[in-house]
Amino acid sequence: MNLVNVIFATTGVLSLGTFIVFSATLLPLLTPLDAYDPGEDVTMTDLTFSMPEGYRDFTLQADVGYIRYYESDPVHNTILATASRYITTDDPLVKDVYDHLLQWMVGCTDTEKAVYLQSFVNKNIGYLSDEEHQGVPDYIQYPAQTLYYGKGDCEDTAILLYTLYRMAGLDATLIQMPEHISVGVVCDHPGRTVTSILTGKEYIMADPKTDIFGESPTGDIAIAFATALTLPIFTFMTLVLAIVAVAVFTELMGEHMDRRFDNNGR
Repeated sequence: MNLVNVIFATTGVLSLGTFIVFSATLLPLLTPLDAYDPGEDVTMTDLTFSMPEGYRDFTLQADVGYIRYYESDPVHNTILATASRYITTDDPLVKDVYDHLLQWMVGCTDTEKAVYLQSFVNKNIGYLSDEEHQGVPDYIQYPAQTLYYGKGDCEDTAILLYTLYRMAGLDATLIQMPEHISVGVVCDHPGRTVTSILTGKEYIMADPKTDIFGESPTGDIAIAFATALTLPIFTFMTLVLAIVAVAVFTELMGEHMDRRFDNNGR
């Protein structure tokens, strides 16, 4: 098999791999869950949320079937999923929780809202790894699932807090660290700042897993996306490899044709 055939075969395999990866990742992401149908048998359960000191705890009712509905989503893996899929500001349970929180945020500054919401998530959502909770290495919960279970790992609590910040009209971002995902918010509170690689804007760390607003659970370098629309890493890398393969193929074909013209010209 000559060089040209090898290049053609390699390019074909890479192109096929890219198509398969895009089909496996993007199609489910573009396909929303079917509309929830509670049916005739609706099972309700009470959820009680603890409030920061000086505020009254509250209890809401949640449809257990609604949580099962979210669990039916085939896209829960962190490699295949984009965070934007999980920013469900129109979710009924999330809206009920936010409406209760809103009662105590009337007249508050953006900084006070940011601290208040971070404290709420920190107080009510305990840490539990995906392996312990779901039996898989990577699993992203919808905000309603995190509120219902009262547990989640760093990405689950970060997505919940980011969703609440969005509902409160705050300028927030998801922050990627090695082995950790956090949240940043624009406010006047002192604390560790992270600069967005996209906009240059500075965000104050509002990590939902720390007790003190403005602090970070790790000193590692952080990258602020300034958006929740993150491209799946595996798909992105596959696309890059495909582009590189096409570039190499084009270059080699050019050299091959040049040699043929040179030989024919002699």
